[in-house]
Amino acid sequence: MRQEISACGVASAGMTSRRTVGIAQRSLATLLGALLLIGSSVALASPALAQATRTWVSGVGDDANPCSRTAPCKTFAGAIGKTAIGGEINALDSGGFGAVTITKSITIDASSVHGGILVSGTNGVVVNAGPTDDVILRGLDFFGVGTGLDGVRVVSARSVSIEDSTFARFSGSAVNVIPSAVNTRVFIDNVQIRNMTGNGVSVAPSGGRTPKVVVNRTRIVNVSTALKVGPGATAYLYDSTLTGSAIGLDVLLGGLVNYGDPRNRIIENGTNVVTPVQQVNGAVPTKVKVQTLAILPQLTNKGQPVTWTSKRPGKCVIQGTRVKGISLGICTIHAASPATATLLGLSQNYLVTVTK
Repeated sequence: MRQEISACGVASAGMTSRRTVGIAQRSLATLLGALLLIGSSVALASPALAQATRTWVSGVGDDANPCSRTAPCKTFAGAIGKTAIGGEINALDSGGFGAVTITKSITIDASSVHGGILVSGTNGVVVNAGPTDDVILRGLDFFGVGTGLDGVRVVSARSVSIEDSTFARFSGSAVNVIPSAVNTRVFIDNVQIRNMTGNGVSVAPSGGRTPKVVVNRTRIVNVSTALKVGPGATAYLYDSTLTGSAIGLDVLLGGLVNYGDPRNRIIENGTNVVTPVQQVNGAVPTKVKVQTLAILPQLTNKGQPVTWTSKRPGKCVIQGTRVKGISLGICTIHAASPATATLLGLSQNYLVTVTK
């Protein structure tokens, strides 16, 4: 009897154990299923949140798309948020892709098609990136319809390259470089700028910044001022043509331009070159007595050496660093300083009256 009871007890315990194991297995299966469901949801959501290294735009795209090659976006503004830092936006086919503001390192390339940026009353591309960011704009057609402000406005970046592009009909500047916090470097290569009421390339830093702009293989035709360089800025002009404009080259006081490349053509403008005249740094004597000497300044305001000559040696002569009166009357003396890579030479006459 006790054996039967024991047997029954063992059987009952075995059934309870199996039920416990079954419940545990079902609970584990439920937990694993939930985890798999969560993992699937995360996996499905990740591509939508990720930014691609290369994105695409198309004239028939949609900014709701992921900007992939098979599902391109419509505009540069739509694509830039889906493009990773240092990535590239490519144009899949020709189209007008609209204005965009750039705040990170990126390349926009439409060189294999016709990539248009048409704007009215605003800017085409505004570059307002960080001090270590590099931006490349390649193969773009900027059109301002007469009321567009700047084609490309450079506010901040380490470097901006504009290549193989065209600009027309902007009222501000085709390229306007106005950094206030970063010494930006801008490279303009193989660019055509034409038919604008505004300027071609303008460099006007503030806040003591000293940007540098290189203009290479570029044609600027029929604008207000082809190349305008403000205080603190330095421009380098190579193998380029500035023609048909009110002013070809305008260098404001404190700005520097190297335009000595013999391949440059600054021709047929209303005024080809406007530049601050190098002045003799110091007072030039207006009177000198016969057989006496008066000291002449020896440097320009740019620190260049001055060479003095007398145009009327019968009235006065130059002796070292001084002018000497010879006979009564008016003597003309000439100050000259050679040109440098960034400065025009000085050539200026002064009148000295020789008295008793």
